[in-house]
Amino acid sequence: MPTAAQELAERYATVVEELKEAKRQLAAERQLTAFLRRTVVELSVEVENVRRDQEDALDAAVVAMPRRRGPGRRFPMTDPGV
Repeated sequence: MPTAAQELAERYATVVEELKEAKRQLAAERQLTAFLRRTVVELSVEVENVRRDQEDALDAAVVAMPRRRGPGRRFPMTDPGV
């Protein structure tokens, strides 16, 4: 019985260290994803501002991009030129 208890104690210490490392990695990943989410939001705002500026300009050289039509759709389901 003492050998089994000693093995469990050693394994417990190893698992505790592995858990600490996993928590550290998770915290780093959370920081990275938070940064990426902020970056995506800022870039989305910038794109929308440029799009509005181009749409409002009388001599716009850029063709207006179609708006999204529902969640997750990037392009219209049918050709708007038809």
